[in-house]
Amino acid sequence: MKGYNSALGLALLLGVAGISSANTAVIDFSDSTKTADAAVVKNADGAVTDVKEGTFNAVQTGGAAGNQYLYLDVKDGLFTAGKPLYIQVTYLDKGTDTWQLEYNTDSDPATLAQPVVQKNGTGAWKSVTFKQVDANLTGGQDGKADLRINDNADGPETIQRVLISDIDPQVVQFPKVDPAHPIVLDAKKDTGEWEGAMTFQLDQKEQDAIQPSKLEPGTFAGTYSYKWDEKGLYILGEVIDATPRLNDAAAPNYWNGDGFDQYLSVDWSDPSHSSYIEGVDFHVYVGLGATPSWAIEHADGVDDLGAIPAQSLAIANTDKGYTFELQIPWTMLNKDLKIKERQNIGFYMFANNSTVTPSAQEIALTPYKRNGPSGNPSRWATVVLSPSLKVENPTAGE
Repeated sequence: MKGYNSALGLALLLGVAGISSANTAVIDFSDSTKTADAAVVKNADGAVTDVKEGTFNAVQTGGAAGNQYLYLDVKDGLFTAGKPLYIQVTYLDKGTDTWQLEYNTDSDPATLAQPVVQKNGTGAWKSVTFKQVDANLTGGQDGKADLRINDNADGPETIQRVLISDIDPQVVQFPKVDPAHPIVLDAKKDTGEWEGAMTFQLDQKEQDAIQPSKLEPGTFAGTYSYKWDEKGLYILGEVIDATPRLNDAAAPNYWNGDGFDQYLSVDWSDPSHSSYIEGVDFHVYVGLGATPSWAIEHADGVDDLGAIPAQSLAIANTDKGYTFELQIPWTMLNKDLKIKERQNIGFYMFANNSTVTPSAQEIALTPYKRNGPSGNPSRWATVVLSPSLKVENPTAGE
């Protein structure tokens, strides 16, 4: 018989608006009082050991054939079959072996969730969130478990927490541009302009969608900041690049070199849809070579838009790489589009880098470890377009 605690403090666990409506289960090995609606299943090939890493309690898998799993059971009926399900695993990035998540579906009780996680030996605690749209947690695994972590028998995995929710725990908010500090596209981070922006720091091998990663320390990294208003989405890129702005890709394949891919869905009422809907889902290719250019992929094909106009982009080389400010006009995606405060959108991005000519997409860093976003919005994350963040100018002496 398995025991379940009632859910406690879920708003703190997920840190997103509207979490009171979420169904969430969590097993927290570092603090058992936070465990809710989930339990370990003690199968013969899933014997785990309690360990302590630094100040954190955790469990460790066996790491060898015959004892390579951590099995988990989720409270029956908590999640609706076929609805998007988010499984977030916090693990110790120790060693350079791999692990994978396997979960219950109607077709296979041990369906492989993508991606397979490649560790990089940093010794840091990491989190990865798997988004699945076909889960049916009916206890199909051994011992009536619903999911399991498989250490692939190539070394043990140290797990601190597993969280399962029907609301994306990686939901972020893009603040609206403060009218008192409008964004001026001049490739400069002016005072107050980007204050409070949602920022992604991309500089790690494990963030590379192309594995094994070619990323080497100090050769490529980027800080990408986001805001929005009724006119468009604004992106600030502060890029470190040892070989800056190598992109000579033929139109419309501007993703094949320095620049970035921006994925946007402007109707996120069904985050499980797995193919593009015309007028809703878009993939913007942004090439930042000598002549910055862009194109848009949508359900009906790819439109080459050619050189990015000056009213949409400012870019400048720096001593470490380059800086850019870009506006993607909403009407460029859909001429009838009306964006509102607190609207949810689908979102994904890659920061692309090339070190060779002809240019190539050698590195593609992303803040999300979700494989296969191209053409498949079900792999994308959720963003809330939040109201303005008012920026107060400091007074003298502050």
